[in-house]
Amino acid sequence: MSGHLPYEIGNVGDLLKHGFLAEFVYSWHSHCSDPLVFLDPFGGLPSCKPARTVVSRLLELDGTALRKVQSEIPEKYYGSSMLVRRAGEVFDVDTEIYVSDNNPSCLDQLLTAGLRTIEAEGFDKTDSYSIVNVRLSADLLLMDPFQEFVPHKARTVIPKLMLLSNRMTVIVFVLNLDPGNRYGQRYRELLHQQCNGAWLARCPPLSGTQVRGESTYHIELLIVPSAKLTENTKTSLFSAFKDYCQKLGSVLGTEISLETIKGEVTVGRYCRGCGTYFPPPQHPKECYCGPIGRNRRRFCEFCGKPVGPPNRIYCHHCKQVAGKP
Repeated sequence: MSGHLPYEIGNVGDLLKHGFLAEFVYSWHSHCSDPLVFLDPFGGLPSCKPARTVVSRLLELDGTALRKVQSEIPEKYYGSSMLVRRAGEVFDVDTEIYVSDNNPSCLDQLLTAGLRTIEAEGFDKTDSYSIVNVRLSADLLLMDPFQEFVPHKARTVIPKLMLLSNRMTVIVFVLNLDPGNRYGQRYRELLHQQCNGAWLARCPPLSGTQVRGESTYHIELLIVPSAKLTENTKTSLFSAFKDYCQKLGSVLGTEISLETIKGEVTVGRYCRGCGTYFPPPQHPKECYCGPIGRNRRRFCEFCGKPVGPPNRIYCHHCKQVAGKP
């Protein structure tokens, strides 16, 4: 992971993501004797010193796989790739870990720590998303992007995840700023259209927190289990993930859900003006609150494209009425 972090290392998103990674390695120990091949194209720092809040939360997660792996707190909190390697040591799993990062400093630190770089035809080290376009044999892929994923990358990445899952399990970390805006709606529709049978964990923004980023984003983990996993393994893994969500939720004082995505579900619509949700099949062509964008540009609730000044309510892109002023 590179660039300016919109959140603090070890925040609720990291605890959720790293808890799932630790549970996956523990499950691998129970169900498979082969080495675990892990890909982390978004890299990040090998480790850092955690904040006090992070340490106290980890101590409350006693008995979980994550707590056993993050054993060097309060001095050190492992990043994703180092956590998987450490989990392999704790749970007696041979691991092969390949990383990348478009930040040369982060990549150098990862390689200095003994990890290997991703080398494959078609993979661009300056574009971590290009991992979805290459043919690599692995067991687990973590995609850990920033907040640009939902508005700008989901439309091209999500349709490729099910194909990837024929070869490996895919975990995508998602920072969802607003599930009700046009990008959030489009992202959710993509999940139902493209990821039938995948799992989705959700944690709402936390209130009254002092950890940067936790009160801003809806945290989501999209898990697309590999077709190579047996049904018993999938059932066991889902149960372990769900138990961890309940444990973490109790520590944080919130509810973290884990659900299976149903492809046949039709997603409802949100009014951009008043936030009213219209479930299917009752999709209205008009909302009488007169939804107007922040810059007094109206957006079509159906295709999300701007339709001009407030007095223009007909969308010439999708031929729908965008609202009533």
